[in-house]
Amino acid sequence: MTWLVILALVGFLFWINRSRLSLPSSPTVRNYTSLLLGGVIASTLMPTIGSSLGMIHGPLDHLKLYPFYSLIAGVLFFSLGEATGAGATSPGRRSSWRHSSCLYG
Repeated sequence: MTWLVILALVGFLFWINRSRLSLPSSPTVRNYTSLLLGGVIASTLMPTIGSSLGMIHGPLDHLKLYPFYSLIAGVLFFSLGEATGAGATSPGRRSSWRHSSCLYG
């Protein structure tokens, strides 16, 4: 199955169940959804853009797109970590990251 068929199927399933779906409630969920959707769209369009730029000619030339895929994934994970507050602490709440008690008594 191609990406277009998969995306059309997922879109059709969301369209059928649209009355039962509610919008994401928190800003973090909305941010995650938009980042994930943007990453999927960018990854889907990557071969088309690569071939239009003349980067892809043969079957092994698709490997030339690997650095761009890794950049998309890196931006996605970096943004997700920033958006969810990885490593951040609230006042009155201890950090989830602590030194090992074996090392620092």
